[in-house]
Amino acid sequence: MDQSETAHSLSTRKDFIRQIGHDVQGTFFGVSSLCVMLKDAIENGKETNELMDHLMSACQSYKHKLCNFIEYTRFEAGLQDVFMEQINVRELVKMGIEESLPALKEKNIRFGYEVAGEVPEYIFCDEYRFSQIVSNLLTRAASIASAGAEVVMKIEKENELDLSIRVDTTGEGSRAGECNLDLLVVRYLVEAVLKGDIQVAGQPGGRSSFIVRLPMIKPG
Repeated sequence: MDQSETAHSLSTRKDFIRQIGHDVQGTFFGVSSLCVMLKDAIENGKETNELMDHLMSACQSYKHKLCNFIEYTRFEAGLQDVFMEQINVRELVKMGIEESLPALKEKNIRFGYEVAGEVPEYIFCDEYRFSQIVSNLLTRAASIASAGAEVVMKIEKENELDLSIRVDTTGEGSRAGECNLDLLVVRYLVEAVLKGDIQVAGQPGGRSSFIVRLPMIKPG
């Protein structure tokens, strides 16, 4: 890489990190503001259920962005520690979906998912990273989807060795592959950490697809 390419790479990285910091900070301020509003409502005997729901959603969103930011900094530092074990696919899918619900609900997105019957109950993977991949795929799909659009996830056994996670959404397909923290973290986790692969496809104004393939068994 020559000096001009290095300078461009560093500039792009700085801009990206600056945007990440802005997003995390903005979400934190949102949580803080809701806490103040909730305290005021309690002190004045007002209804708090709606504020509590907004606060819980904001906290989940903040946690999601903060975890991604930490994962990104680990990636930048060259830390690729991984803990492979037998994991329950269906339980972790539900955990990943739970993490992404604020992003889906924010746009009133219709969501559906299916874990095919042939998918084994347990596979060999990193528990935390698996649920993180599911959460980030759904959050990215929600971010490019139009309000009221549909997001569908299907998990299948592709062959005797690989599991596929496919997420389809209608919306701004031309943005599917744009540089984005959710997608960047997924690509890092899938390719560098878990030794799988990811494909991203989208047509302007049409359907976008994210397809992840992960090994199901212990290598070697």
